[in-house]
Amino acid sequence: EQGLQQPFDLILMDMQMPVMNGIEATNALRLASCKSPIVALTANVMQKHRDAFAAAGGDGFLSKPIDRQALKEVLKRYLRHEKRETVT
Repeated sequence: EQGLQQPFDLILMDMQMPVMNGIEATNALRLASCKSPIVALTANVMQKHRDAFAAAGGDGFLSKPIDRQALKEVLKRYLRHEKRETVT
């Protein structure tokens, strides 16, 4: 088992995977003490799925097809913006 040795800034979680669905994967990550934000990506936007994802520890929800502006908002919300010095 590799474990969670390095934290991720953001996890974009596909909700329909072949072995484990996104709700199960999110729950497993939270049980492994993963503190990274997890945002679901799915074409299934029914409220019961949103509620189940939130109950598993999910932080956000993006519907497919992905709206570029919605994706930008998620990235701005969860990713750190570090000022980089430019060398002249």
